[in-house]
Amino acid sequence: MITTPGTPGTKGTRVNLVSNNYKVTFTNPKLRIYQYDLQITQGDQDRIPSKAVHWKVYNDLKKSTLSANHWVYDGRRNLYAPRDITLEEEGDTTLGRDTFHYKLSGPVNSRNAQELVTAMTQHAVLPMDYISMMTLVIGQAFNNSGFETIARDYYDPSKDPTFRFRNGLELWSGVSASVTPTDGFGVTIRVLKSHQVMYPGGPLMDLAAKVLGVRNLPRNIDGRQSRTMGTLLKNLKVVTSHLGYERVYTVRGVFKESANQHMIDTEDGEISVKQYFLARYNINLRYPDLPLVTCGGQTKLPMELCTIKPNQPYFTNVDSATQADMIRQTCVRPADKKREIDATARTLVEKTNAFTGRDYGFTVDSRAVALTGRVLPSLTFGREHVSNGAWRMSKVLKGKSGDGKFSVFVVDIPNNPRAVDTLRTFTQKIITEAKRMEIGILELVSCGFIKSGDLQRSLTASTTPFNYMIMPDDSLYGTIKLCEGGGKITQCVKMNTVNKVVGGQRPPDMNTLNNILKKTNAKMNGTNWKVDVTGLPQKIMDRPTIILGADVTHFTGSNKPSIASVVGSCSKNLDAARYITRVRAIYPEEGRRSVEYIQGLQEMVREILMEFKRMLRCEPKRIIYYRDGVAEGQFEGIVMQELEQIQNAYS
Repeated sequence: MITTPGTPGTKGTRVNLVSNNYKVTFTNPKLRIYQYDLQITQGDQDRIPSKAVHWKVYNDLKKSTLSANHWVYDGRRNLYAPRDITLEEEGDTTLGRDTFHYKLSGPVNSRNAQELVTAMTQHAVLPMDYISMMTLVIGQAFNNSGFETIARDYYDPSKDPTFRFRNGLELWSGVSASVTPTDGFGVTIRVLKSHQVMYPGGPLMDLAAKVLGVRNLPRNIDGRQSRTMGTLLKNLKVVTSHLGYERVYTVRGVFKESANQHMIDTEDGEISVKQYFLARYNINLRYPDLPLVTCGGQTKLPMELCTIKPNQPYFTNVDSATQADMIRQTCVRPADKKREIDATARTLVEKTNAFTGRDYGFTVDSRAVALTGRVLPSLTFGREHVSNGAWRMSKVLKGKSGDGKFSVFVVDIPNNPRAVDTLRTFTQKIITEAKRMEIGILELVSCGFIKSGDLQRSLTASTTPFNYMIMPDDSLYGTIKLCEGGGKITQCVKMNTVNKVVGGQRPPDMNTLNNILKKTNAKMNGTNWKVDVTGLPQKIMDRPTIILGADVTHFTGSNKPSIASVVGSCSKNLDAARYITRVRAIYPEEGRRSVEYIQGLQEMVREILMEFKRMLRCEPKRIIYYRDGVAEGQFEGIVMQELEQIQNAYS
């Protein structure tokens, strides 16, 4: 827990502030909460069973051993209750065609609120298991009120969606609540209004029509439409009832063949899927020329027989149009945001206090924590005019070196006179603004229109190290970056951004052009700016120091590895904006969807430190480590693992 200095600052005008933290009151701080262990295995397999299996076992136990209403569960191994009950129970449960063995035991540990308060007062290590338990209790209180829990946020499925996107998806608004110990205000709940893109319920055919932007589905669709639909439907859970009972399948994609085209073997010989459903289930398919959906393993189902299971989140990347709609719906002014947070907090208090106060000895105040702050002086950026935190840089600190030649590739955009004129104006503005900013981008070598299939060949044949890639949208970004290599560097620019820079009916957007060139300069080893360290604490600046920032990106709902990235500053006194980066793929252990700590951090940090030493001819004497993307309940364990790797990298 970060502590504040004993004496607050004195500079700047005093101002009253209201936070989005709401104070927790412990009505019975000595009430002990007991932790129990639920272990589930499948035969002699080491693989960890899925969450669906864990919840099936827990819900079965709720009908007998865990029948009391005060239990809370994290969906894996940990259960909590405000009662000391000795449990030793084993048994089997069946899900589908698989049998699982469970063992329930405990209590294995116990905590009370007083231990948390004492640790905060003494600035000792916080009991993170108790904080995790509080989060689970709040979630259980919402679930008791009919809310859906999605990624630690809570949504009321009985309410209408906040917004319906053109592709059929929906935007839901809900409650985000995290337990946050503070220095000076005790334990609080940090509250925000959360948003989540969701699948709509109902027939799969309705969603497919909206994905394609048509009122009624055509009798057949082309390959491009099929791929678009497959991307959006992947990992969607659908329900069928043609078997005489409801069965849930997970959609893996859209099959290349339709019910008329795909043939299957039966006792009577080879027949089409359409003929099979007519003969076996007396179902005459109305859309036999639409592609089938692949479900589960190799099951192929007609779309018209599938219904979308309700209350499903959509975790895959959305297209640019959906993203723009989402930003417009969620971006609000500060005063409106404050009203939204207060309304969200009232929902939190209304739905949780009865359960948390009665069984777990804590309640949440409906009034936000108020505090006093000071207005910071406006940023000074050289001689630039700063207004509302924005400015246009007149020149960079150090321009890129080299011959100043660059190329432009226009990818998957029609070659017509209007596009040619627009790109000619854009490149002229690039050169003019680069001269003004003292960046060595001086000569356009070539500007060519190409297809995305020729990207690798075109970049390899390019004679310039730096290349601007003009795209119709951001869907080609990953493909372009995969084609980098051989010392070639790319800067991707969407065509609508080019139009903004060129202008026309509106004045040219020079701030956008300014930002493009700052990225260009940084990628070519130039330095855009440095920090004026005058007046900053010398105990930070008195010796070579490196700042490390790390994060892990997880691809929810897929089998892709997680991506870990570490960035290190590269200047002796933290002044220059130069950085060293390392990226790694992290493969989870068998049976796990993701790994939270950074595997291989030691080697990544070692490489960054060696590069720091090579460029600055000295070693850093101090390391400041920032870690993003870690929940409060996991923070202590992850920090201990990663801190050891950083220490080993330096030794």
